Amino acid sequence: GATPPEAAQKLNDYAIVAIKTVQGAIVFIRTSGISANLPFVDQLDKVDDVLTQIITTLQEACPGSDIATPVASPAAA
Repeated sequence: GATPPEAAQKLNDYAIVAIKTVQGAIVFIRTSGISANLPFVDQLDKVDDVLTQIITTLQEACPGSDIATPVASPAAA
């Protein structure tokens, strides 16, 4: 396979970090106890699944990135 250009790799890495940060917020909402009061709580799993699919696509598009470490949510602190 072809090696992705450095700019594409960096863009993918930044996108993955941003998406994992959003996933961390979703984890926090789910685990903090506030989710029961949110009208969109039933959508969180769907959003998480879509974000995971996007991350997988980005990782496959530019293999070799070592950015698989999940972003810690505030709940993990």
